Amino acid sequence: MEILIDEAGTFALKGASENSWCVVAAYASPETEKKKYKSIIKAIRLRDSKNLETSVVGSAAIWSLKSNTFQHPEVYAICQTALKQTKGGLQKHLKQIITNVNEKKR
Repeated sequence: MEILIDEAGTFALKGASENSWCVVAAYASPETEKKKYKSIIKAIRLRDSKNLETSVVGSAAIWSLKSNTFQHPEVYAICQTALKQTKGGLQKHLKQIITNVNEKKR
C-alpha cells in the first residue's frame, strides 16, 4: 500500500500566529489499484497507432486518466510520477493530461 500526502500549506495573517492553519490529507492507495492505473498509462501509447481500433483504445485511456486525475489526488500523483519516468509520445500525453487538470483546478 502506498500513502500519498497532499499538503495545502500553512496560511497565516501577517504577525498573527494564533490565526494560522494548515490542511494535510493522506490518501491510501492499494498496490492493486496502482497497477491498474499503470496499465492504463501504458495504453496511452496506443493513441499514436495508425490502426483506428488501437488508436481508439489509447484515446479511451487518455480520457479515463483525465477524468480520474481530476477527481482523485492519488491518480494525479501516479501520473506525475509516470511523467518523470517516461519519454517520447507517452510523456507528451501525460504532460497534456496533467496540464489540463491543473488548468481546470484554477
